[in-house]
Amino acid sequence: MTDIEINDLRRDNAEQIMTDTRTEILEALCALGICSVCLHYDGYGDVGQIQDIEVSPSGTVLPEDLEYRLKSFGFVFSYDLNYDFGAGYGSSGKLTWDLNANSFKVEHNQYHLECETTHYEGL
Repeated sequence: MTDIEINDLRRDNAEQIMTDTRTEILEALCALGICSVCLHYDGYGDVGQIQDIEVSPSGTVLPEDLEYRLKSFGFVFSYDLNYDFGAGYGSSGKLTWDLNANSFKVEHNQYHLECETTHYEGL
């Protein structure tokens, strides 16, 4: 097997794992009566994480293991969409998962430093 074939196999395997994980988490959340989930994330440099989880209906408590799996899934999902979210001055965003439609809405904010230069001569 060539290196390219091995990398393709790894990518395909990773995609299948994400699909399977998404299905498992979706089923667990629906079993709790949850309709939607909003995951807030941020990242800077080599650090990034899901900061907060909001569920609807509000007040529903996630089991600790499900919360951990959801945060891990959300981090990988957001990183796959914006692989450089820790670059530069970092980023933040939120993933909103409509469980009934099994669809995500993503809001991603990439931070940049701007510089405005003014030159004066011969004053």
